[in-house]
Amino acid sequence: MKKLFATFALTFGIMLTNSASAEQTVKIGFVGTFSGSGASFGEDMYDAFMLPIERNGGKLGGVPVQVIRKDSQFKPEVANQVTDELLDRENVSIIAGVTFSNEMMAIYQKVIGRAST
Repeated sequence: MKKLFATFALTFGIMLTNSASAEQTVKIGFVGTFSGSGASFGEDMYDAFMLPIERNGGKLGGVPVQVIRKDSQFKPEVANQVTDELLDRENVSIIAGVTFSNEMMAIYQKVIGRAST
């Protein structure tokens, strides 16, 4: 699990560096469980993620960001679907969040694959 987290942290950094310019807004997709029994975890993760963005006027590291929030409903197949929407339709540069490991296991290959292209 530590290796998977380190991979996502590295991917996040690479994507932010590659996508960032002082004038360009970076789109971040936040996949979380916002309904059902795990909703409180997803809400807490989202609130914690948004706190520094809101305190810095909509920026991370001086770069303007737009966060698009999607509910995975604690279902791997839904996490897969909303990740596809974020990557293909919304053209996000980064996927963040992912409340539970069953969702992470469903999407990590496509997220890592997108980062290496």
